[in-house]
Amino acid sequence: MIIAFGHPDNVFSLSAHLSQKTDLTLVYVLSGKTYQSGILSLELNDGSYGLHTNSSFFKANFPKTVVDFVGDNHKVWVLKIPSLKLLNLNNLKIYLDAVKKLRRENFDIVHYNGFSPFIYLFYLGLKKRAAQFWTLHDYKHHSGEKKVVAERINHQLARLKDLTVIQHYEYLRKKVIEAFTLPPAKVRTLLSGPLDIFNSFPAKYDLCPSQDYILFFGRISRYKGVDLLLEAYHQIEMKKPQLIIAGKGEFWFDTTPYLADPNILFINKYIGNEELIGLIERSKFVVVPYRDATHSAVIATAYALNKPVVASDVDGLKEVVFDHRTGRLVTPNSPEQLRVALEQLIQNPRDIDAYTANIVQEKETGKIAWNTITDHYLDLYAERLNQQ
Repeated sequence: MIIAFGHPDNVFSLSAHLSQKTDLTLVYVLSGKTYQSGILSLELNDGSYGLHTNSSFFKANFPKTVVDFVGDNHKVWVLKIPSLKLLNLNNLKIYLDAVKKLRRENFDIVHYNGFSPFIYLFYLGLKKRAAQFWTLHDYKHHSGEKKVVAERINHQLARLKDLTVIQHYEYLRKKVIEAFTLPPAKVRTLLSGPLDIFNSFPAKYDLCPSQDYILFFGRISRYKGVDLLLEAYHQIEMKKPQLIIAGKGEFWFDTTPYLADPNILFINKYIGNEELIGLIERSKFVVVPYRDATHSAVIATAYALNKPVVASDVDGLKEVVFDHRTGRLVTPNSPEQLRVALEQLIQNPRDIDAYTANIVQEKETGKIAWNTITDHYLDLYAERLNQQ
């Protein structure tokens, strides 16, 4: 069983592949009257709070595209709660009732995906019956963001005795061991494959002014280095493709010089799934100029659509962006080095074609192939079950 607190792009892509090899139930937690996370933007006015174990609730509240993607491969149960507030008596009662119901199901594996302080309740209620795992996406806050309470809760959850912590990069595994003072065997690395649930959405090209542009997409935040990309692009003197910055958020720097550049297009709003697919499909390549990173869903989304990635060589990104094979790695916080990489790709379109072909191959037989990754999941599950 997977209990998911957000990250639907990753969760549904993983569950679709994992369910081909094992019996799987996904419990997805929804909160509030409106819910927005990744591919999901839902209105939740109908349906009672609590754990819904029938497929009708899932089919009635989730987009048909997601429902069709899941098909009959595995069960999707929905746990609906009023809010994300920790000090909420209604939330607590609903969670406790859900724990009781899940305990009766006798699952042998419980894998939490995402952040929630209520993981502790599931852990206590299910630890005698199941081997337990937790995919922690952000063990610390990004630069420019501050989430002190969440970090403290992460620290407490990670130290639970019989909970195995999962990280998507080996680099992050080592950082988590160091930051939380954990024994090495307690933290394991399992890569994420391409987020191929995006392939199920039809593309819309309303936001695409042309084709073969350079693309940055995702939530606007300081750690993502949009200012570095704009500075690098602005310094390119040769004929160059358009640059599109697509995503919602507040800019922390003066964008005036770039707004005046006809080659730069800002789409500062929430981008729907179909529009995002269209933007990625018609781009030349995707740029990820991050200052730091715990995990990049942007890279996994770009790979789903076979787009090469130019990324900063920060943290564990080199474990999924293979330099001169699926894209380019550049020196972090260096607009000059980023400019050079952009110019080289602009001048050598055959490299882009080669990187695209390599991405296809990596998805079929390489490190990021779901078939390989899910085998690693099952091996780890079996290992922990044998230790019970």
